[in-house]
Amino acid sequence: MLDWLLVPAVAAPLAVGGLAFEVDKGGLGPAAGNETVLWANAPDASVVVRNRQNGTWTGPLRWTNVMPDSVLISRGGVGEGTAGKSGGLSVPVALAGGGIGAWSLRPPRSPGGKAAFVLRVGQAWRSLGSSGQATRFALVLGGTPSGAAMNLVRGTGLPTYLLAGLKDDAATVRRRLGQPWQAFTWQEQRFIVLDNRAHKLGKAQFAWLERQVVATRTSGARRTWVLMHHPPVIPGGRGPDGLDDRREARKVARLLRGLPGPHLVVGHAGRGARRRWSGLDVAFVGPDDILLADLGRPMATPVFSGTRNSRR
Repeated sequence: MLDWLLVPAVAAPLAVGGLAFEVDKGGLGPAAGNETVLWANAPDASVVVRNRQNGTWTGPLRWTNVMPDSVLISRGGVGEGTAGKSGGLSVPVALAGGGIGAWSLRPPRSPGGKAAFVLRVGQAWRSLGSSGQATRFALVLGGTPSGAAMNLVRGTGLPTYLLAGLKDDAATVRRRLGQPWQAFTWQEQRFIVLDNRAHKLGKAQFAWLERQVVATRTSGARRTWVLMHHPPVIPGGRGPDGLDDRREARKVARLLRGLPGPHLVVGHAGRGARRRWSGLDVAFVGPDDILLADLGRPMATPVFSGTRNSRR
């Protein structure tokens, strides 16, 4: 399956010194001294770098939060570096004045493993990388501001992709994550990240989701994980729903039911729970939960290995 044929999120133009970065599925990570560090917020993040200066720029192109054994591919299709077990990758770059370079990450094709869905980072989450659970990556459902989450996950060796934090403003999201909504593929499974921090999607995001559904249905994906911070419906009816506009909620549910093997994972819940919403299975992740989804099981039925630290 060729993931780059699917509809991408809009790249985020970022200016650093005399360089302009357009990062798709990522942004700028925590700085390492005077170096610019790119944050991969998906296994297949990519970047276009433009040298806006007259003279040649030389320096390392440094990535963090990269899936181990991923290869950095140049525009010409040449592999220029491989990520180590720590999730870091750095390659030397020379760009002439006015020059443009483009690189993309190609994740490894290894079978099985698990995905961990986390509401907020903590000690239990930090132990996942060495727990013997064969966890391939984790997704944090926006319970922690993106800057703080980046610092906590750095150096753990477990790639951790972030939903926009509840306290992140638009400028922070643009700089750190590129877009508050995006999608990527791991093997034959599609992950769609939505932003409903404002208890709605809005016209632009809904239009993007429509295109994603069409692209995903024709991509060969066999299962789709849809992630959002606020649940579409709060169990017990206490508090505002994550999709307060009932008309929009019905349209979103109808779209999601058209995805191959749809499964919703949401945060902002008092404890872990399972519910049905508009014909869709929803897994709620509590503040102290880690929910592991076994990616190696048969694709027809999503299987969860359960939550941890759940206050049930």
